[in-house]
Amino acid sequence: MDWKTLFLSTKGRIGQKDFWIGIAILTGIWWAAHFVPPFGYLIHVLLIFPFVCLHTKRLHDLGKSGFIQLIPDVVGLVCFIVGVMWLGTGLVSAVARGDGVAVAGLLMGALLLVVLVGLWALVSLGFLLWTGLAPGQPGDNRFGPARPRSVLDNPPAAPPPVEV
Repeated sequence: MDWKTLFLSTKGRIGQKDFWIGIAILTGIWWAAHFVPPFGYLIHVLLIFPFVCLHTKRLHDLGKSGFIQLIPDVVGLVCFIVGVMWLGTGLVSAVARGDGVAVAGLLMGALLLVVLVGLWALVSLGFLLWTGLAPGQPGDNRFGPARPRSVLDNPPAAPPPVEV
């Protein structure tokens, strides 16, 4: 396996070492992109696909479909929508009523939004740890051979040329 395949292909399997190295590299790029404001957002968007490729190949090593990585995203979307709706209800109530009870409802809505976003972060972290730390399936599976070459493995050296 090469670096291009590691970051730009969803085919095959990767081991834990390649997964964590890829995650570290992409996370470093993601953080560095914060320091280039006009292009940082574009870089963040462009990094979505390499992250998906890494997770897909790692899930393949576990014998799972790459679509499983949508679970934390769906949980996050549901948490965000419920939190914003609750916060919006509290805001409308606070504006309409203008009393202390309505303001308390607004604060509870804000607190719930923070708790739900925290829940999403925990689910995402748990998924990342499970994906990266779970041992791969032994032997071949439907996604490829059991022990794919690591991106850190040196290619086999070519034999020296034979002089005649």
